[in-house]
Amino acid sequence: MPGVRSLNLVAEELMQESIGQNTQSRYPTDLSDLIHRVCKRPAMYAGRGWYVAAAFIDGCWYTLQWQQPETYTHDEWTAFNFWLAEKFGYARNRGWMMVREMFSDDDAMFAAFPSLYEEFRQQYTPSTLDAT
Repeated sequence: MPGVRSLNLVAEELMQESIGQNTQSRYPTDLSDLIHRVCKRPAMYAGRGWYVAAAFIDGCWYTLQWQQPETYTHDEWTAFNFWLAEKFGYARNRGWMMVREMFSDDDAMFAAFPSLYEEFRQQYTPSTLDAT
């Protein structure tokens, strides 16, 4: 599991990159890119386990919101978690944690999670969270 120092370095690198403007970025450019990258190579970002990787995504997202509130004005990650909870019939505060139970193992979860996020994105608008 990565240490706090390595997570801080990743967060710092994310902040230094021009988020969303460089499609060839070596760093994730938005939440979708972050999810796809972590699920494609979880060990590189956060170790092998689903829960650690999801917590890593969670932390990166909140760091981006904290560092760039003018860019990230809506909490898309929370809206996605609410959507997951509704889709799979769990309490809202259990979204990404409980959805893991729907899959046979972590590898299956890593394979499916980006598609779930893209399904959510087709329905998501910033007002989605406001209406919840």
